[in-house]
Amino acid sequence: MIKETVLLFNFQDRTQLRKLEMLLLPMKIRLKKVAKEDYLKPLGSFVNSPDVTFSDTCYDGEELPAPMIVFVNLPGSRLDTILAGMRRNKIGPIPHKAILTQTNQHWNVLQCFKEIDAEHKAMTESSSLS
Repeated sequence: MIKETVLLFNFQDRTQLRKLEMLLLPMKIRLKKVAKEDYLKPLGSFVNSPDVTFSDTCYDGEELPAPMIVFVNLPGSRLDTILAGMRRNKIGPIPHKAILTQTNQHWNVLQCFKEIDAEHKAMTESSSLS
């Protein structure tokens, strides 16, 4: 079974990282900071998902333009607790967030970021039109 995990990408702010670690530690949720050279690997490979084909290809391109968080195997109530804790502890804002699914576990980091970024821009545009 896949452990409850939070995957971090391009998370550079050490103060924010420490706050997130302190939030997740008492909840016994694993925190994994993913290195840029691993961005071509499928998301599921970072949590040893049995359904994912692993890749050894290294990424040597640009860093993601913004931080991204992927939540793995977290029931809704636990996710709500984390998100509330992030707001309470002023972690963020981090608009690029996702939950690992059967579909996106096969995407690499760049594909996931692109999809989340497009959704975020669409939501931002529609809310500014209202």
